[in-house]
Amino acid sequence: MLLLLLSALCIYEEEVDGDPWDGPCPTSCTCIQNARNGCKLAAFCEGREASSFLRGFSAETDCLSVSNPNLAKLSTDSKHKFLMALPAELRFLSLQMCGLGAGSGLPNGAFSRFRHLVSLDLEFNMITSLPHDAFHGATALRTLWLTGNHWQPDERGYKQAQAMGNRLSSLAPDQFVGLRSLQVLLMHHNNLKSLPSALFSEQTELRVLKLVDNSKQFQLSEPALAQLLTKRRRCQPGSPSGGDCLQLDLTEDSGDLLEDIWDEAGVAVMAEPAFSEKMANSKGLEMIMMNPEHTYMAQSAHAFMNS
Repeated sequence: MLLLLLSALCIYEEEVDGDPWDGPCPTSCTCIQNARNGCKLAAFCEGREASSFLRGFSAETDCLSVSNPNLAKLSTDSKHKFLMALPAELRFLSLQMCGLGAGSGLPNGAFSRFRHLVSLDLEFNMITSLPHDAFHGATALRTLWLTGNHWQPDERGYKQAQAMGNRLSSLAPDQFVGLRSLQVLLMHHNNLKSLPSALFSEQTELRVLKLVDNSKQFQLSEPALAQLLTKRRRCQPGSPSGGDCLQLDLTEDSGDLLEDIWDEAGVAVMAEPAFSEKMANSKGLEMIMMNPEHTYMAQSAHAFMNS
């Protein structure tokens, strides 16, 4: 079965073109329909009160970006209510700068009800640990951001980024069970000291795994990584993946070529039936076809067009 090329892009309002939406939209949000990146209805929320997110979403909302540091103050029960209030049909969810890992952390099964979710961004959420079943049930997930703070001291907003950054220190053996479609997993700039040996036992489609700048510098001999490399050849160290090899970043960040290709093709959260038309009208296909390193991407694009 061919893979749907999905990007885990931040969908900030100023980056997304679309049409005004006159239907239900929370008071703290701006809603746009027919967005260029494939969102049917996108909501951008930056309200300061958590209660403002507990009502008002249209059931048609499939892309949501929430940025609200005050969510860090919520109890585990309130965090559960917040997540339960989000539309179940979401395909893209960005929760950057929400601090949901603060205090008692994320609730059990935090994202298990989002079975259509293909992209989840949890950067800057003060996450130090995860419930073992946090992602169980989110079986469509293709891109997962668990990155720690990657901002530099001379960048504006560094102090807040440092305070809100993830510091993930451990992972459960069944952390990623059921995520067989996962292609991009970002866990760099954290405090990981070990990887359970069977951690990636179901990740046959993984193309990008970043582990740079953790408490331990992981080696290829790590059982979890050795098992992963039996499923897909590794890209040359320092070289990004175009989709046909595994970009396994252990000592240096090789970049985000795969996500850039998806972005250029305009298929951020594109549903499969619309993929052919979108690719045919994008500059992304030309870029993919002209670069011999993108063989996998080119073959996938042609297959979608001819299906």
